[in-house]
Amino acid sequence: MDKLRLFYTRWTKVLASILGGFGIIIGKDILPFIETQFADTKFIGILTAIITSSVIFGGLFILGCLFIRHCFWKLFYMKINVSGKWQGRTYYTEIKIDEEGKSNQDKLNKVSLHNANIKQNCLELQISPSSGEDYNNFKSLAINLSDDILRYAYEVKYKEKNLIKRKAVGYEEMEILQWHWGTPILLSGVFSHCADGEKPVFCGKALFFKGKYAEKIDTENMDDDFKKEIEKYIKKKQDEKHSNNRCKFGFRKIFN
Repeated sequence: MDKLRLFYTRWTKVLASILGGFGIIIGKDILPFIETQFADTKFIGILTAIITSSVIFGGLFILGCLFIRHCFWKLFYMKINVSGKWQGRTYYTEIKIDEEGKSNQDKLNKVSLHNANIKQNCLELQISPSSGEDYNNFKSLAINLSDDILRYAYEVKYKEKNLIKRKAVGYEEMEILQWHWGTPILLSGVFSHCADGEKPVFCGKALFFKGKYAEKIDTENMDDDFKKEIEKYIKKKQDEKHSNNRCKFGFRKIFN
């Protein structure tokens, strides 16, 4: 995120310089020309007041800053643009501390499905509260992106039907592994629950992928669990598409 903050600072200075230069040109050339050509115009006073208004320049500066912060940076830093909606898969592979608070090395094969909505701009990065099949609320508490690695502390609250425990606080580290047209579409890494008083404490691996680009993901050398989940997701979407097409065909047949 340091790169984006520096980018924002530099370009806001450029914007301020451009607007300042434009203000000088207006004062030296444009304003005298208007006063000469439209001296007899009834609204010359109003026109010159609008052109030289600090409110106008202030508004343009604010709009320009918002554009740089939320949009302009994406043209230069596509490779670390992780904003958007992601499909999340969390694999609970080990119990570190069991329900009695004892050290435990039991293996698990539990998978939680959820969504992750990442909001990102030059000055802000967060996983907004989101939910899924197993989670009521999944969000970041602290987060940073550096050298294609997304690191964050998070809190998750579980749904009762798949209750592992009421909630958990943990740490997750995800690496950007694949891009499509320069934009990240696949992240994977590991997580660990913190010993925050609620047991059991788990650790495991995690996967984020962009659902709309699932078919573009190269699964050849991928972890088998990740590969199965992506293939399962693609098949689910294909089945939904075929079902919708059959419904449309049925309606056309009825009304024709």
